[in-house]
Amino acid sequence: MPAQVPIFDPGDGSGGSSSPYFLLNPNRFSDNLSWNANQEMPLPNNLLLNLQYYLVSNPSISFDIHYMQPVVPWLGLIGPSVNANSITVAGGFIKNLTIQLSTGISDFPNGVYEAEIVFQASAKYMNNISVYDISSYYVTLTISNNDSASIKVDKLQYNVFFNRSANTLSGETLVSILNNTTPIQLKFLAENFATKNNLTDTFNIENFGIEDNLSLPAQGNVNILGGLFKADNSRIANVNINLAIGLNSDIFVDKNSLTFNINKATPQTANDSIYITNPESKTFEITVPDWLTITVFNGMNSSGFIKLTTVSSANISGGVHTGNVVITYENKIITIPVVLTVVSFSSFQVTTKFCLDIPEIFFNRMNVTARLVRVTISARYNLAGVETIKENVYAQPYVNEKALFRISDKIHSQFPRYKSDLFSIENDFELMKNAIIDLKFEELDFNYAVLMTETISNLKFFPGKEPAGNPLLSNFLYRKKNKKSVFFNSKIEGESIIVEKVEITDNIDELAYGNNIVKYYELPRNYNSIDLQFENENLAPEWFTFTGEYKITTEFSHTYAKNIFKAQNEKFDSTKTKMLTLNSGFFIKQELYLVEKLVESKLAFIKINEKVYRCFSITQKLIIDDSTEELIDRDLEFLIVEQ
Repeated sequence: MPAQVPIFDPGDGSGGSSSPYFLLNPNRFSDNLSWNANQEMPLPNNLLLNLQYYLVSNPSISFDIHYMQPVVPWLGLIGPSVNANSITVAGGFIKNLTIQLSTGISDFPNGVYEAEIVFQASAKYMNNISVYDISSYYVTLTISNNDSASIKVDKLQYNVFFNRSANTLSGETLVSILNNTTPIQLKFLAENFATKNNLTDTFNIENFGIEDNLSLPAQGNVNILGGLFKADNSRIANVNINLAIGLNSDIFVDKNSLTFNINKATPQTANDSIYITNPESKTFEITVPDWLTITVFNGMNSSGFIKLTTVSSANISGGVHTGNVVITYENKIITIPVVLTVVSFSSFQVTTKFCLDIPEIFFNRMNVTARLVRVTISARYNLAGVETIKENVYAQPYVNEKALFRISDKIHSQFPRYKSDLFSIENDFELMKNAIIDLKFEELDFNYAVLMTETISNLKFFPGKEPAGNPLLSNFLYRKKNKKSVFFNSKIEGESIIVEKVEITDNIDELAYGNNIVKYYELPRNYNSIDLQFENENLAPEWFTFTGEYKITTEFSHTYAKNIFKAQNEKFDSTKTKMLTLNSGFFIKQELYLVEKLVESKLAFIKINEKVYRCFSITQKLIIDDSTEELIDRDLEFLIVEQ
C-alpha cells in the first residue's frame, strides 16, 4: 500500500484549487564541490528561491543545516534576505541566496562531506499556522591533497602521574605522530610541560614546572590540552593529557562524571572508559548500576582503563536513568555520578484518564533522512450503547531535530454527543464508555517512506478535563435545590459515565462521590420550578434548578412584496421562532460560573410544567459582578428548537 500523503496539522486538507498554499520553488536542488587543498577554495553556486503563496497571511521561511558526518559546521547561508535561521519573505518573490564555505574546512582530512539545507515554509490561514512546504538543498564537498589535516597522535588521551615527593613523571609519556608522511616539522606545546621543536615521528612528554605551579592541586586529576603546531603556529592535532598528581598513596580517576546516550530506533549500546592511576598497585573494587557492565583491562590492582558499557536500548525504558560508579580501596571511596539518557522516538507519559489533560507528545528525529512524523489516531467511542470507530491521520515536520504534537483536542472533538433529554430515563443510565485509543507514530522521509514505527495501544480516556468533583463530572460542589428539583449527577464508574437521576430530593442535603461531597442548599422561598439539563465541558449532563419567572414568546418574520399588476402588497410566506425568557431566581454567587457554562453550552433541555423544551442559550450579556446587588439572579434567553 503506498504511503499516505498527510494533512499538515492544522491545515484544511482539501487539496482543491481554492485551497491556501505557500510553495518554495528552488532553481536547483544540489551542488557538488571539489577542493584541492593546494588551490583556492571553490565558489558554490547561487540558489534562487521562487515564492508562491495564496490565501495565507504572515508567511515565513526558516531553514536548518544538517551535516551527514560528525564534523564542525562548514556551511553557511547568506544574502540580503537572510536573518539568522530565517529568510525574510517581504521584498519580492525571488530570494537570491549564497552558499558560503567555512575556512575551517582547511582542517578537514581528505574525504567526501555532505550537508543538507532544509527550508520550511509556514503561514497562517483561518487563525491556524501551518507548514505548507519543505524543500531541501544538498551540498557535497570532496577534499583532496590536504595531508596535514590527516596528521594525528597515537592516543586520544595520555595518562601520566606526577609524584610530588620525587618530582617525576611516569605513565604514558611517549607520543607517536601518525600520518606525517611528507614529513612536516612540528612543535609540541602544553602548559606545565616542556616545549618540543622539530618533531616528525615521536617525542616524550616532560615536566616543566609542575611542582612550582600553585594553581595545580596538591593531589587529584587535571586535564591539560596540548597540541602539535605547524611553523605558522596553526594547530593540526590535539595532545590531551590526563595529569594525576599525588604522593603515591591514592588512586586517581580521570573523570568526575559519565554521560551515556542511546536511542531506541534500533537496539544499541554505548560505552565509555575511565582511566585509573594506581601508583602503588592497591587492590580496588568497582560497583556500577544494573544497566552498566564493566571490562577491566589491566586487573584490579594496577593502572589502566576500565570500559563501561550500557545495556541494549531494547532492554531499558526510555527516559533518564541515574546512578553511580563506585571505586573502593582500603577505607576510601571514589564516587563517579553517571547519567544514561535513553532517547525514544516518542516521549509520551500519560497519567490522566481525561483527554484534554493529555500532555503534548515530543518526537526525536531518529534517522538522518527523516523529515516528518505521521500520527494515526484510531479511536472507538461508545455512546448509549452505540459504538463508533474513527481514524484520523496527521503529520508534523521536524524542527531542530524535534517535533511536537497534541492529540488531546483531536480526541475530545471526536467524541459523539448525546442530544436527547434525560428527564425520562431510568436512574443509573450509562451515558458513554471511555474512548479506547490506539496510536501509531511513523517517521517519514520526503517521499513519505516509513523509516520506523512505534505503536501505543488500548489507551482509555474520558472527554474533557479532570473536574473538581472527580469522580463526579462537575466543578460545582455547592448546588441549589427546591422541593421539586431533579438532580442529574454524572459520575465515573469503572470505564463508564453513569447518569444518576435523583427525583425525590426533599431530604437530601449532601451526597458523597469518592473523596468529594456535594452539598445542596434550599432557599426559603420557591416560585415556579424549572429544571434545566445542559452539556458541560466533559460532554456529560449538568443541571440547574430555576425558581424564577418565565415567558415564552413567538417571533414572526414575514416575506411580502408589492404586486406590480395590482399595485398593492402581497404576503408570500412567514416563519416563526419561539423564544424562552426566564429569570433564574436567586442563587449563591459561586453558582454564577455554573450559569456561565450553561450560556456557553451548545444544547440544553428545560422542563417546565412537565413539558420538555429542547433549546440553546442566546444570552448576549451575563453580569459577572455587581457591587450593588445583594441577592443574585439573572435573566436568560433561549431559542426553542423543539418541544
